[in-house]
Amino acid sequence: MADENSNIHKNETFTWLEPGAWRKPCIVHVTMVANAPQALFGKLSHNGSEAMVEKTPIGWALVNRQRRLLELCPEIKILADKVMPDHHHMVLQVQHTMPRSIREVVRGLQFTSMGNHFLLEWPDRQLVEMSRSASDEQVGSRLQEVLAAAHNGAVTYTAAISKGEQKIARTVREQGYPLVVLLNDGFPAAGSSQERFYKPGGAYFEACSKGQLLLMEPDESAYVNETIMPATEETLKRKAEAKHYSYARVPVESQRYRFVALNEIGRLLVER
Repeated sequence: MADENSNIHKNETFTWLEPGAWRKPCIVHVTMVANAPQALFGKLSHNGSEAMVEKTPIGWALVNRQRRLLELCPEIKILADKVMPDHHHMVLQVQHTMPRSIREVVRGLQFTSMGNHFLLEWPDRQLVEMSRSASDEQVGSRLQEVLAAAHNGAVTYTAAISKGEQKIARTVREQGYPLVVLLNDGFPAAGSSQERFYKPGGAYFEACSKGQLLLMEPDESAYVNETIMPATEETLKRKAEAKHYSYARVPVESQRYRFVALNEIGRLLVER
């Protein structure tokens, strides 16, 4: 028996720097911290016998995402978790080797965001993606489809880049339907003096205050995500070949890459 255990241990030894190591059985302690030092997830209170945290809507959204994690990754077991006012602790056990690393699962797609985060949990979702060359007739037809779905309860996701996408997003917002907008460079830089007091202007602020809008700006890591990057490259290649151009890889920092990637991120959020 001793020899058998020794062999098993020998076969399973690895370092965290080894490729694929984060996919293997392990127990990890994860702490997710709010970007700004403020009580985004809850506030401390007392029930008469012990201290407790009263969760904010964002705090409950964390709990819902945690449940979603278990649905998407049955290999993971949550051994313990605790939502604190400005951070969230989880102890995770990877029970079997996974196709994705635990780091990728936990990190997922990270965003700077403002608005109604419960919109992310709504099960009926639609993506608005329109070519810049779309005709007025095509935009009008798609608009009617989007409004019909929104009227029946769908949350609309869009990067609002092309004029057609912008028109549809504006109409959805003006008619009071729920909307998630993916932004490129839409918020003040983390840690800047403007970040603490930032709020969206005009109609966007009003829609956020009514719970009808969520603004999201992907973290830089989202643009090179192992799912997003290949999908973006494939879309760019397909568009180039449609115009009979030879495709040359587009830099991740370019607006062309990032605009296409935003739509791919939107597609992933809608189809998850």
